[in-house]
Amino acid sequence: MVKTMRDVWDRSKKKREMKKYKIFPLEIEKYYLEYLARKKAFLKTKGEIAKTFADYESRLGDAGFSKI
Repeated sequence: MVKTMRDVWDRSKKKREMKKYKIFPLEIEKYYLEYLARKKAFLKTKGEIAKTFADYESRLGDAGFSKI
Protein backbone atom coordinates (compact mmCIF):
# COMPACT_ATOMS: atom_id res chain seq x y z
CA MET A 1 0.00 0.00 0.00
CA VAL A 2 1.27 3.43 -0.92
CA LYS A 3 0.78 6.18 1.66
CA THR A 4 -0.15 9.55 0.31
CA MET A 5 0.05 12.85 2.11
CA ARG A 6 -3.74 12.74 2.33
CA ASP A 7 -3.59 9.46 4.29
CA VAL A 8 -1.05 10.93 6.69
CA TRP A 9 -3.09 14.11 7.10
CA ASP A 10 -6.35 12.22 7.75
CA ARG A 11 -4.68 10.07 10.40
CA SER A 12 -3.14 13.10 12.15
CA LYS A 13 -6.49 14.92 11.99
CA LYS A 14 -8.18 12.06 13.84
CA LYS A 15 -5.50 12.22 16.54
CA ARG A 16 -6.01 15.97 16.95
CA GLU A 17 -9.77 15.57 17.25
CA MET A 18 -9.30 13.05 20.04
CA LYS A 19 -7.13 15.53 22.00
CA LYS A 20 -9.73 18.29 21.72
CA TYR A 21 -10.28 18.82 25.45
CA LYS A 22 -7.55 19.77 27.89
CA ILE A 23 -7.56 18.33 31.38
CA PHE A 24 -6.11 20.64 34.01
CA PRO A 25 -5.13 19.82 37.58
CA LEU A 26 -7.81 20.98 40.05
CA GLU A 27 -5.84 24.00 41.30
CA ILE A 28 -5.22 25.30 37.79
CA GLU A 29 -8.81 24.60 36.74
CA LYS A 30 -10.09 26.67 39.69
CA TYR A 31 -7.96 29.68 38.69
CA TYR A 32 -8.85 29.22 35.03
CA LEU A 33 -12.59 29.23 35.78
CA GLU A 34 -12.16 32.37 37.91
CA TYR A 35 -10.26 34.00 35.04
CA LEU A 36 -13.06 33.15 32.60
CA ALA A 37 -15.65 34.63 34.98
CA ARG A 38 -13.65 37.86 35.31
CA LYS A 39 -13.17 38.03 31.55
CA LYS A 40 -16.91 37.58 30.97
CA ALA A 41 -17.73 40.32 33.51
CA PHE A 42 -15.21 42.68 31.89
CA LEU A 43 -16.60 42.09 28.41
CA LYS A 44 -20.09 42.93 29.68
CA THR A 45 -18.93 46.25 31.17
CA LYS A 46 -16.33 47.17 28.54
CA GLY A 47 -18.64 49.70 26.85
CA GLU A 48 -19.46 51.40 30.15
CA ILE A 49 -15.77 51.65 31.06
CA ALA A 50 -14.91 53.20 27.69
CA LYS A 51 -17.78 55.68 28.05
CA THR A 52 -16.64 56.67 31.56
CA PHE A 53 -13.06 57.33 30.40
CA ALA A 54 -14.30 59.33 27.40
CA ASP A 55 -16.51 61.36 29.74
CA TYR A 56 -13.60 62.09 32.11
CA GLU A 57 -11.33 63.03 29.23
CA SER A 58 -13.91 65.43 27.82
CA ARG A 59 -14.23 67.05 31.26
CA LEU A 60 -10.45 67.46 31.58
CA GLY A 61 -10.25 69.20 28.22
CA ASP A 62 -6.68 69.96 27.06
CA ALA A 63 -5.15 68.13 30.04
CA GLY A 64 -6.79 64.81 29.09
CA PHE A 65 -5.42 61.34 29.66
CA SER A 66 -3.40 61.49 26.45
CA LYS A 67 -1.59 64.62 27.68
CA ILE A 68 -0.58 63.22 31.09
